[in-house]
Amino acid sequence: MTILAIDSSALPVSSAIVRDHRLTAEFTISLKLTHSETLMPLIHDILEKSGTELKDIEALAVSGGPGSFTGLRIGSATVKGLGEALNIPVIPVPTLKALSYNVFCPDTLIVPVMDARRQNTYTAIYEYEGENLKTLMEQCIIPLSGLLEKLNTMGKKVIFTGDGTVSFRDKIEETLEVPHYFAPPHLYMQKAGAVAVLAEKLFEEGKYTDAASHRPDYLKLSQAEQELKSAKSEGRLADLAEGTYISKKKKISDSLIIRQMKKEDARELAETEKKIFGKSAWSENDFVETTALEYAYYLVAEDSISGRIAGVCGYR
Repeated sequence: MTILAIDSSALPVSSAIVRDHRLTAEFTISLKLTHSETLMPLIHDILEKSGTELKDIEALAVSGGPGSFTGLRIGSATVKGLGEALNIPVIPVPTLKALSYNVFCPDTLIVPVMDARRQNTYTAIYEYEGENLKTLMEQCIIPLSGLLEKLNTMGKKVIFTGDGTVSFRDKIEETLEVPHYFAPPHLYMQKAGAVAVLAEKLFEEGKYTDAASHRPDYLKLSQAEQELKSAKSEGRLADLAEGTYISKKKKISDSLIIRQMKKEDARELAETEKKIFGKSAWSENDFVETTALEYAYYLVAEDSISGRIAGVCGYR
């Protein structure tokens, strides 16, 4: 069986092909590039260089979450589109399990850690049982302090993997009492090869879906969903529907002007993006390039009094 796998759940974007239990190709790029512009060329290259045609692909595997909301949406949209076109199944693979599959370390707890912001982590706990990765704690979002407390209670040696090991290393070293280690850089990032190999196992267990039914598993609500939930609980859903509220119940200013995004907005938008999204934020150049795309249309909300940009939205 031939499976094409992709992972765009974090900073790296990766694609791999597994054929009859053998990893035949894996391409990974870990640079601050826009996944929407790099993923399809990456897939094209891996198919071409491995001598694989689309008609040879019998299933698609994707890192199903958690991870970057944008990255997961891009990955899911890609496999949904290809799956519909080729009429083949989609195999969602839990991001954290695939991340842990990069590391083979018997008699040790394998703990993937991704930064979920505000001292929260996307995490899980696994342990090898022979050659199989056994789940001791399902992937979830919890505070780092809660994870470390649980690991101290379990009393076993631990190896950490994932980009969160960089963000949280000092806190881990300070708090964790059991013997622990950190996976080296070439093993702690997401790779489609692990997604592909795990997908084979999941397919054999019947754990796959059709392209139309696939949905990523974010593990937490998006900002818009959080606001909707809050509005329902506070009885202000009608106000929200009319657009009179934004987060923290601030009324939208009457001075806002909605206009098309310009190149001159790029610097301010990039600064705002960085505050909100950190490492996954668009750069100034990303916004500049977007204004030149014929298939993209972006609007900004500008405060006519202060001249500051309050928000941006768009589509491609």
